[in-house]
Amino acid sequence: MKKLLTIALAFGSLTVFGQVTKKVLFLGNSYTYYNQMPLMVENLATSKGNTLIHDANTPGGQRLLQHATNATSLSKIASNDWDYVVMQCQSQEGAFPDGQLAQEVYPYATILNDSVKSNNACSESMFFMTWGRENGDQSNCAFYPPFCTYDGMQSRLRLSYTTMANQNDGSVAPVGEAWRYIRNNYPAIDLYSPDESHPSLEGSYLAACVFYVSIFRESISGSTFDPGLPAGQAQIIQDVASMTVLDSLNEWNIGAYDAMADFTYSGSGMNVNFTNNSINSTDFYWDFGDLNSSTSSDPSHTYASMGTYNVMLAVDNGCTVDTIYQNVDLNTLNIEELNTEIRTWNDENEIRIFTDKHIESFEIYAMNGVLVQNGVQSGNSIAIDQLEKGLYLLRLKDGVQTYTIRIMK
Repeated sequence: MKKLLTIALAFGSLTVFGQVTKKVLFLGNSYTYYNQMPLMVENLATSKGNTLIHDANTPGGQRLLQHATNATSLSKIASNDWDYVVMQCQSQEGAFPDGQLAQEVYPYATILNDSVKSNNACSESMFFMTWGRENGDQSNCAFYPPFCTYDGMQSRLRLSYTTMANQNDGSVAPVGEAWRYIRNNYPAIDLYSPDESHPSLEGSYLAACVFYVSIFRESISGSTFDPGLPAGQAQIIQDVASMTVLDSLNEWNIGAYDAMADFTYSGSGMNVNFTNNSINSTDFYWDFGDLNSSTSSDPSHTYASMGTYNVMLAVDNGCTVDTIYQNVDLNTLNIEELNTEIRTWNDENEIRIFTDKHIESFEIYAMNGVLVQNGVQSGNSIAIDQLEKGLYLLRLKDGVQTYTIRIMK
């Protein structure tokens, strides 16, 4: 367990007394730096009792292909063990046709992601899904029809950013989809600056709220940080951001590459077989709840007494750690069906068991796990006597397997 604890503390996000600290680098352009959006994310985190450590390189109009060779961007990537490096395309290039994306956008997202992973294998690239222009991009409408409308641009942006996330084992901050929801459901909230492209204060606040939820994986609703929006708008924006992210975590790959613990179990009597169903995990630590443990992937364990045990499985992948607990009640384990006849003779002191198995030995346990009787046997029947009235577990051994049945005296 010491290794797991060391990894948890070494990983970029640190939790102390309920406070979470995240380190984020923003690589983008004016869509990112307008209204000091990263600082808004920091203020939102502070309002929730968390901490955001951040840096940025956001020259106006910068494209991913420029960031990929930008000395400042590369230096900032190497300057810290970031939890996330946010990547934002130039506002139009994310809506390019597929062929142009394949040549001018996707390769440079991969180059940047490779730089991020080379610096810290546990850093994650987070792709900043931007928004379509208020009335489309008429200057490029003739060139490519999706540019002609807001919805056309937004659909292209959604596709390109999710593609980049999938290609690079990254995640998406779905600002553009939260933007679309506000446009469709709260048209009085103006998300655009007068140029119909850059974000208004409301638009930057929406982006910041989406980033908070995507980074910290918790609702931003109820935050006290309001940059000075008209009455009631901050709450609407917070709720929309929380809903957009948290209702569709799989869609945005948020948490998709984290270690996730899960297991099932089966067995009979005091013998339990554990099946590890964890994902994205390379190392395992089992605590069987009886002061015994294992680092096997799929261990088996024999308990010394009957009862209910709180079993813990902790998993890690070198970057993230996850833990799950389950109560294992030995009294309710599935017991293998045997072709048996069980009857009580007139003599109340004796139970005779008939089975189609050739039994070599047997053990009888009280339900508290205490061994009350055992013996060597050769044949298909067993005579049991000197039992007090009650419920017992009978373990029959045929030399190869062990079978368990319940018997009542």
